[in-house]
Amino acid sequence: MLPAYAQPVLSPDLRIESIADGLTFPWSLTFLPAGGALVSERPGRLRRLTASGLAAPLSGVPPVVNLLDVAPDADFTRSSRLFVSMVRFEGDEAALEVWAARLGEAALLDAHRIYRASGQTSALPVLHSGRLLVLAPFSVLVSVSDVDDRDSRAQDDASHAGKIVHLSSGAQPRIAARGVRNAQGMARDGAWIWFTDHGPSGGDELNALRHGANYGWPFVSFGSHYDGRPIPATAPDALEVQMPVVHWTPAIAPSSLVAYEGAEFPEWRGSLFVGSLAGRHLRRLELKDGALVREETLLADLGERIRDVRVDDRGRIHVLTDGLHGRVLRIARKNRKPPPAAR
Repeated sequence: MLPAYAQPVLSPDLRIESIADGLTFPWSLTFLPAGGALVSERPGRLRRLTASGLAAPLSGVPPVVNLLDVAPDADFTRSSRLFVSMVRFEGDEAALEVWAARLGEAALLDAHRIYRASGQTSALPVLHSGRLLVLAPFSVLVSVSDVDDRDSRAQDDASHAGKIVHLSSGAQPRIAARGVRNAQGMARDGAWIWFTDHGPSGGDELNALRHGANYGWPFVSFGSHYDGRPIPATAPDALEVQMPVVHWTPAIAPSSLVAYEGAEFPEWRGSLFVGSLAGRHLRRLELKDGALVREETLLADLGERIRDVRVDDRGRIHVLTDGLHGRVLRIARKNRKPPPAAR
């Protein structure tokens, strides 16, 4: 008999509406408190998304290797401040950076760097994490990757590689969590903060963030190294490790994470939604008291890599598909009329 969390779940009748297409490797979809949304494309474009479709790219974005996440500050309606994560070269070294800027009608204004990650070892600029989670005005978490298991610095507090870092106004960056491999999803759900982490070969994770906790990489994993070397699933005696709430082998490659409390799908309130790249689906997780109760797979018939998942102010779920011809899709009920085509 399957465990309870693996039992099939009946979903409402759904349809997928295409909101925008023609995006080049989109990475982040961000709804703005004042209305509308922003979509980032990895080559360095940031665009407004409105009911009329995609606008021309905003000016004022600095030159990048990869443009990643975008997050409005908690006081955005007053300050118009955004945080933007990106990978940029300094000399011959690429590293993750976070910039702050004000959003104008067609440009980023007063854009300036507030953070550059120290000690990242990855030579692959697409593997720098960069997910943002705003906690309060000018208080934001950023995930910083460490995917080099032979030269890992995830346990070295002199480096920000393999950490979740807290940035706040007027303070030095602080390590909020360590022993993290490549966290590309973070979400707040009431008192809980959750993050997803890419394992090596298998061992992808959903974790509850505990300030100052150690998540074990590279010494502990439910996956194995790409060359087949095993990794212990239990921590060395001297290492106190926060274990994952959920782990997945084979890997699903969790790209993003959102907590759902919307009105559109009341039966899904309290769920977490995880975008899957390798699994090419959207995964819904039901949790109770911090433990997994049930899982459900959605959108698998699309056959597309899900890069980001977000919820608008009406509770409608949107996803970004990853690739050279990326799309913004919206999940809707089949008995509702689709929106009129953009003119």
